[in-house]
Amino acid sequence: MITLWIALGVLGFIALLLCIPVRLMVRQSDELYLAVGWLFLRFVIAPRGPGKPKKEKSARGQKKEKEKKANPFADLIREKGVIEALEEISSLARILLRKFRRLLSHVVIRPLRLSLSAGFGDAADTAIRYGQICAVLYPLLAAVSELIPIRRAWVDIRPDYLEQGVKIEFAMTARLQPIFVVVAAVGMLMAYIRFRSRTRKQMATEPSKNTKESGAAA
Repeated sequence: MITLWIALGVLGFIALLLCIPVRLMVRQSDELYLAVGWLFLRFVIAPRGPGKPKKEKSARGQKKEKEKKANPFADLIREKGVIEALEEISSLARILLRKFRRLLSHVVIRPLRLSLSAGFGDAADTAIRYGQICAVLYPLLAAVSELIPIRRAWVDIRPDYLEQGVKIEFAMTARLQPIFVVVAAVGMLMAYIRFRSRTRKQMATEPSKNTKESGAAA
């Protein structure tokens, strides 16, 4: 009996730990900051911390190192343009929302901050591109908020008629209880087991059907 109570206590403690949310912290300004936190622990994924101390580099070496640490969103915008880059990000986000709809419904985002200013030199061109940007971002934010609760959201998208260029600042903290990940993983495992059992039954019944058909033909 004591062993049963100890086992129940351990299971209850594990369940309690799984109910403590995991935090995903994302910040995008001059560089991408990505970290995962749980309780008092924090694991920084990007940017990578400095490794072993190295000798001082020349100006050319420092320039190459800065290029290696380039902003991925800025690189995407330079490569494809701001509209196409945002459309690509939007399509990827919508695919993730469809694929992981059940799991993402348990995520809570608090807070979310998005600031974007875009200028393209000519005032008319800036106004047109500003409308295109709003047509991509606001429907995406609406689709995300329909599935994921967003608390304390702050969004500022504005045209810049004085300077040319695109400036993006983004920050959010998403929280998810690990127990929902465990439940989703168990559900996927059970679905895979049922699928395998069905395929095995079908493969077992097909030879018997073939032997009956050959016997009837003879």
